[in-house]
Amino acid sequence: MTGPFTDFMRRPLWLVIVIFIVGYKLGEALAGVWQRRFTSRSGFRSAEIAAVSKLVGFFATVAGP
Repeated sequence: MTGPFTDFMRRPLWLVIVIFIVGYKLGEALAGVWQRRFTSRSGFRSAEIAAVSKLVGFFATVAGP
């Protein structure tokens, strides 16, 4: 069960990789929170914000990278 994780920890620079991933995800999460606050303070209603974000998310998923 812990085999893959212990194998990963034996590799060089594994801690750098973990720090990079945590930093990336933390920035992404903070951007989402700030975006929500900005749009709500700009006068948009919650229903409008949800509709646009779901629509953009759907088309981004369908279009792919």
